[in-house]
Amino acid sequence: IYFTLKAHDDLPTEGLIRRVALDEIGITVADSHVAKLNRRYYPQVFIAGPINAEQQLGWATHPNAPELLAKINEFLLVAKTMAKSRKFTIAIMLTWTLLIILILVLFIGA
Repeated sequence: IYFTLKAHDDLPTEGLIRRVALDEIGITVADSHVAKLNRRYYPQVFIAGPINAEQQLGWATHPNAPELLAKINEFLLVAKTMAKSRKFTIAIMLTWTLLIILILVLFIGA
C-alpha cells in the first residue's frame, strides 16, 4: 500500500471533507462531530471508525464572565437531563452548541 501523508494547515476540516467528496484527495482525518455534521452535505463520504479512544470535550470561559459560565452550565445540565430521556435530538444539541460558540466568539470579541 502506497500513500502520501500531507498536512493541509490552510484548510478547515470541512474543506478537507469537501475535497474527499469531490475525489480531490482520497482520505482525511476529522473530528467525529465535524464528520457527522458534514455527512448531511456529502452523504457519499464514508465515515470510518475512530482512530483513538473517545475523548471528552471541554468548555472554558473568561474569569470575568460568570453570567456566560452560568448559561453554559445551565445548558449542559438541561442537555444531559434531556438526553437521558431521549427527547433531546442531536440536531438540537448541535444547534445549541453552535449558538454557544457564537456567543463565546461575540463575548470574547467585545
